[in-house]
Amino acid sequence: MHDVAILADFRFAGPEVAAEVRAQADAALSTVLVHVPLPDDKRPLPFGSSVRELIRDGVAVLARDDQPVQARLLVIRGRRPIVEDLPDVRAQRTVAVDDPEGRVGRAHLRWLANFGIRPRISAPARPRGSAPATATPTRRMLLVGEDEEALIRLTAIARRLPPDVAPVIVTQSSGAVDGFLTEHIPSRVLRRDRLVHLIDLHRPEVVVVDGHWRDRPVAPGVLWVGVGPAETEGFDHVLVPGELADGAEPITLLDAGDLLDPATARAELGLDDQPAALVRLDALAGPVAERGFQVVRRDRAGRHLRAFDLVVGPADYHGFHEQLRFGIPSVFVPDPRDPGAVRARYARAAGVGLTVDELDAATRPEVREALRRRCEELTFANGATGAATWLSGLAAGRERIGG
Repeated sequence: MHDVAILADFRFAGPEVAAEVRAQADAALSTVLVHVPLPDDKRPLPFGSSVRELIRDGVAVLARDDQPVQARLLVIRGRRPIVEDLPDVRAQRTVAVDDPEGRVGRAHLRWLANFGIRPRISAPARPRGSAPATATPTRRMLLVGEDEEALIRLTAIARRLPPDVAPVIVTQSSGAVDGFLTEHIPSRVLRRDRLVHLIDLHRPEVVVVDGHWRDRPVAPGVLWVGVGPAETEGFDHVLVPGELADGAEPITLLDAGDLLDPATARAELGLDDQPAALVRLDALAGPVAERGFQVVRRDRAGRHLRAFDLVVGPADYHGFHEQLRFGIPSVFVPDPRDPGAVRARYARAAGVGLTVDELDAATRPEVREALRRRCEELTFANGATGAATWLSGLAAGRERIGG
């Protein structure tokens, strides 16, 4: 179920459509684009560049001709009505508008609110009389992650912060993180003192902590933000990452435009035309290979995800949501002691994933194709965009420490 479906001839859609869609994404609202050519114009023209960028960046998804679309609100755009070959769109409310509308930012969100579509996360307010944001960062945000799951989640948010906010990643692991300025804490013993030093060095307006950091320092002027439902006492704000099983958009690192196409991804991994499987657990590499798959043993596929006909592994937060978001047939091996068990049960009940005892079924191409089609029906937006917008809004209300 999408929040907004926009039905239009996107060959001629102007930048105002893109502005509206991006405003919806900033408010954590999902958008699906339903392309219908005008009846009297069948020229094979490409979509407008602004629309192509929306799809490339994962800000909106393009509806498929062979699948129904479900949305809370359907917006039909265009001066001339589109009345031929209408797709199967099921909406709770429908409105037809002329182009251009001239609604941007909060004005557009207020317009949507008239139809019951309200932001899930408030976009940051711009101080009156301030100049537009420039590409030069003027504020800093410290993002502190304890483990790999936290680090991926914080990196996903960092990638989507506005240009005037410079993220600084703080971690105990080694190596740079996705090209961002990265500060390393060598051990837990030094963690508290090291954080005090980094706060004094970078003078952030917001410190975001993801993990069990009971020994965090008290720093005046810094707004602490916890990420996740645990260890929230003492934080000024708490951001709980969405779970698909709860009907909320999860935070994922990758968008569609980050992935290689299947042929390129397979070539880079040295795979031939035989079915290929990413196996994320050592114990299952042999059983999967015995069932006729080329096996790649890695914990994460990254931009090569589309190279695989099957993924076998845990129902961890990032792997689970990225595999389903991009329609990769998956066999989940949950740990009954963590939330992965709930995710795996949800995937099985929704028809978007299999459990490990169904590994034999996953060898059948028709089963994998059914999983892929069901995943495409279960579209959802990336919650990292809304999280980054909310956090940057908090930063906008703070004065940098010491200046």
